[in-house]
Amino acid sequence: YSQFAARQELLEQLEELQFQLSDQSLLLLPEYHQRLQALEQFKAVAARVGLLEQQHGLGPGPEEFVAQFGFSLVQVVYEWARGMDPPDAS
Repeated sequence: YSQFAARQELLEQLEELQFQLSDQSLLLLPEYHQRLQALEQFKAVAARVGLLEQQHGLGPGPEEFVAQFGFSLVQVVYEWARGMDPPDAS
């Protein structure tokens, strides 16, 4: 049974690797890059809003204003959506 289970796991890994190398897996890559560009532009606008708030005494500053939107999670979510395993906690 253990040999069968190991073989099945290898077959699943092979299927996943074949998909990742296929054209189908790359179809959404341009859209991903466009979304990243849009997020970078949004981040720049948010930083500007934060700076304006700070200049008028209404907020702590651009870094804190931008941080509330969680832009740092974009790459993590992308890797999760691709099926990447989380890093070892040890």
